[in-house]
Amino acid sequence: MYAAPADHCDWEVIDCTDLSNEVLGNKADKATTLAGYGISDAYTKNVVDTSLANKANLVNSSNIFDFDAWAKGLQGLTNPVYRGTLDKVDYNEKSFAITTTEPNGYTNGWNPSAPQSMRIAVKPNTKYLFSWLPSSTTCGAYVFLNGINTDATRFELRKGFGSFTTAEDTTYIAIRFDYYGTGFFKVSKIMIAEKESIYLPNEVAEGVTEVANEVLAFEKTTQTSLANKYDSSNVEVGKGELTPAQAIYDGCEGSFNYSKIGKTVTVALNITTLVAGKNYVQFAGLPFNAMTASGLSSIAVYTTANKLVNIRLDGSWLYINSPDTTFAEGEKINVIVTYIID
Repeated sequence: MYAAPADHCDWEVIDCTDLSNEVLGNKADKATTLAGYGISDAYTKNVVDTSLANKANLVNSSNIFDFDAWAKGLQGLTNPVYRGTLDKVDYNEKSFAITTTEPNGYTNGWNPSAPQSMRIAVKPNTKYLFSWLPSSTTCGAYVFLNGINTDATRFELRKGFGSFTTAEDTTYIAIRFDYYGTGFFKVSKIMIAEKESIYLPNEVAEGVTEVANEVLAFEKTTQTSLANKYDSSNVEVGKGELTPAQAIYDGCEGSFNYSKIGKTVTVALNITTLVAGKNYVQFAGLPFNAMTASGLSSIAVYTTANKLVNIRLDGSWLYINSPDTTFAEGEKINVIVTYIID
């Protein structure tokens, strides 16, 4: 009920029961969802849960290099740069610049006496990727396990990227940046991580670890293959003597120097004596047997007497034929032959 003033200050009583019932009848009933209140354009719990499930994930570890801590330690050194000066440290850009006065200048603070802030904590027996953006690729970086400078604890990286593996007793690393030229040199975007951190859709991110492991395995296999390809068992140099293959060619003499890479042999032949009056000779003693197909072809070369002769290889034998004339006294042959072995 509601009492309202009437004319001449008399009071009139109004019945509001019907109005109240109408208002209460139009209100929303108690609900547990947005749709229950008639809200149809808001994100629902299911939509949000689905979106979160499909969001980008951070894969593996992030950058372990603390630029601010390292740079402050560098600035605190009495001589921050060997053979140069420290020009600028930009904490917003995460970069520093130096000017070297001589070639092979570098940043200091990489030995055990360096400030604690310049030490970078790492895990033992772990491979890390190390990258940086240099203003010139005429540069490098060194990593020192526990700040120790020996062949076993030092890693040299070149041109802005490389990797290193810590040892069983490694608790931290120290680093330095080298500039092999003279003058201005800037470094930015320094990153040290077990594996590169990237954002990817969830379904892709699930496979990144496997792909990264495959890439590292491929890198190791490639390095092994290259090491085997160019090791001492595949690269060989030497020299030797050629001997007449039969008694009728006695008096002919020759020698050679050779190099072998894989199955390719290059021989520098020096035929020092050819018996005058003959037009054919067979030598034995080539360092490796030529493949069978080599016996089906020959090469034409000039002698020291300016005459053309034919040379053919067959296994470890060398055949020399002068089809138009005989060998002269003192005539020699110098030729380089490359062939493939079986």
